[in-house]
Amino acid sequence: MYNRWVQLDMQAALDSAIMFKEQNKNDGVLDYVLITSGKIKFPVVYKWLMARIEDEGEKKVFTNMLFYEVARDSSPAFVLTYINLIENDVLKEGIMRVLIEQWAARDLASSLSWLQTQTLPESLQGIEDSLLARSAQQEEQESIGDMIRQMNPGKEKFKKTRDYAHQLAGTDIQTATDWARSLDDPKSYKIALSVVFEAWVKQEPDKARIFEELLAESDPDVRDHLLNEVSLDIASSNPKDLADMIEMVPTSAQPEIAEKVVRFWRGRNPQETVDWVRGLNTGTTRDHATVALTDHLLNIKKFDQVIELVSKVQDKQKQYEASVKIFERMYQYSPEQAKQAMDGADYLSAEQREQLSTALDNTKR
Repeated sequence: MYNRWVQLDMQAALDSAIMFKEQNKNDGVLDYVLITSGKIKFPVVYKWLMARIEDEGEKKVFTNMLFYEVARDSSPAFVLTYINLIENDVLKEGIMRVLIEQWAARDLASSLSWLQTQTLPESLQGIEDSLLARSAQQEEQESIGDMIRQMNPGKEKFKKTRDYAHQLAGTDIQTATDWARSLDDPKSYKIALSVVFEAWVKQEPDKARIFEELLAESDPDVRDHLLNEVSLDIASSNPKDLADMIEMVPTSAQPEIAEKVVRFWRGRNPQETVDWVRGLNTGTTRDHATVALTDHLLNIKKFDQVIELVSKVQDKQKQYEASVKIFERMYQYSPEQAKQAMDGADYLSAEQREQLSTALDNTKR
C-alpha cells in the first residue's frame, strides 16, 4: 500500500508515516516509506527528515538507516552522491567509510575511480591507499589464475588449481566460480568447482540457491559429483535442509539423496525422520529411504513403525529382505511377538510368510 502511495504522493506518504511514529504506533512504517522514497528523491527525503526530527540522537539513527538501507537496495555510489547533505562531520565520515568499503566489495575499480576525483577528509586519507593495495593484490591474483589456466593438465596443475580455487572462494564465491568455469581441461574444472561449492556451502545460509546453481551445470559428470558432495555437506550439518530440497533434484538422483537424509537424520530425531519418510510418495525414493531407516528402527526396537514402513515398499525383493531382517531381530527379543507380527504381515505372500516361519523355527532349534 505505502509503495503505491509513495509513487502517487510522496509527501503525503511521508507525513502519514511520521504521524504513526509520533503516535508510537509503528516505527517500521516510517523506515519503509523513507527507504522507498529515498530511492526516488534522496535529497528531498533527507532534508524533510532532518526538518521533522528534532532529537539529535534520532537524527543520527535515521541518517544511518537511510544511507545504509538505500545503498543496500540501490548502490553505495548512488547515496555517496548526497553524502555532503550530512552536517555532522564525524557521522558523515563514518558513513562514507562504510559505503566506500561496500562499493569496493562490489566494484573495486569503480570505487577507486570515484575516490580519485574526491577531496577526502583527513580521517579517510588512508582508505584510497588501502584500496589501491587491494587492487594490486587482485591483479596479482588474476595473473596467477591466468598462469594456472595455461598450464598443461597434470599433478602440479591440479594442486595449484585446488589451492587457488580455495583462496578465491575464501574472499569471493562469484569470482571463484567464474574462474573455475574458465578452465578448459575437464579435471581442473571439476576440481576447482568442487572446492568452490564446498566453501560456498559453509558460507551460504540459503542452500536452495546452491542447489539451483549446481543443477544448472551442463556437464552431467561434474553435476552428479557436485550434487553428491554438496548434499553430503548439507546432510551432515542439517539433514532437514536437504530433506526440504529433495524435489529440486532430478528424479533419478532422489533415492540417493533420500538415503543421505535418513543416514544423518535418524540418529538425531528418529520420529521426524519416520514422519518424513511416511510423507514421501510411494516408489523408489521412499523404498531407499525406508531401507536406510530399517536398521536404526530395529536398534531402538520400533518394530511397529518399521513394519508399517516396509509394508509400503514397492520393490518386492527389497521388501522381503527387509522383512527377514525385521522378524529375525524381533525373534531375538520375543519369538511369540515375532511370529504374531509375521502372521499379520499381509503385505507378504503366504509362501513368503511360510518361508520366514520355517527359517525362524530353524533358528530356534
